[in-house]
Amino acid sequence: MRSTIIPIILAISLILVGGALFVVGFSGVDLVKKTVSVVKEIGGDFDNIFIDVTNADVSFEVAGDGKSSISYESPEGIEFSAKVENGNLLIEENDTRRWYEHISIYSIPTKITVFLPADEYGDLTADVTTGDVRVTNGLEFGNIDISITTGDVKISATVGDFIKVDSTTGDVEISNANVENIDVSTGSGRVALSDLEVEGEIKLSTNTGDVKVMKVNCKKLTSTGTTGDITLEETIATETIFIKLTTGDVHFVRSDSENIYVNCGTGDVRGSLLTKKIFLADTTTGSIDVPKTAEGGRCEIITTTGDIKITVLS
Repeated sequence: MRSTIIPIILAISLILVGGALFVVGFSGVDLVKKTVSVVKEIGGDFDNIFIDVTNADVSFEVAGDGKSSISYESPEGIEFSAKVENGNLLIEENDTRRWYEHISIYSIPTKITVFLPADEYGDLTADVTTGDVRVTNGLEFGNIDISITTGDVKISATVGDFIKVDSTTGDVEISNANVENIDVSTGSGRVALSDLEVEGEIKLSTNTGDVKVMKVNCKKLTSTGTTGDITLEETIATETIFIKLTTGDVHFVRSDSENIYVNCGTGDVRGSLLTKKIFLADTTTGSIDVPKTAEGGRCEIITTTGDIKITVLS
């Protein structure tokens, strides 16, 4: 019995000593972190903008005073640089905190606002690990390319060539913009497009999340997804609409295209089109109700489990 008690007492003693050292070691550590607020004017002319941050909400807004600047709020020990090199604006993060300074009783959000004169710019490239990205109306870019792990994206700027968003987790909203092409890929999150004039193609790829496209004109629209509903409302594609979905419903509301192709594993396909079509509809388990017209473009709808019901308004 004595041989068992001694190791137990020794183990408890070591735990107590370790706990005491931990308390002593952190006695000078402030667990309630301070927030710093910084405003920096950006000097020099630039065309392209590159931003690479780990944990921050980033917003690009029109500068009221017509001057380029960066404003940020962050925990003490995190700074952001904004320098112009070879006509490029580079915004980077510098975290000088020690490992124990990351410990806090609550999380302090980091917010960055980049103020830009209302002008035409080249490429806007943003790489954000965790945080939201917002690009407001009044700014014009050649291209916007955003890569984000966790966070929402909202874009309402005018873009000459393409808007590309690659998101792992988070919603993507693009509205009130003119753009040549749109390419959005999300792992988990909602995709919403509204009030857009797209001269070329829209490509949407989702894993889990609903897609809603409202009041959009384009040449081609392709939307593929695993789980989630797809709704097209007052959306016109002059050439082709292609939708492929594993599980979810497809809903057309006063939308149309020269040719429409829908392929669903499990889900209903319903709604209204604007012009007559030659319908080819097939479902393994479900009912079919489509107009029996013999003119117009091709409308091919296939679903394994689900109903098909389409009306033509013209």
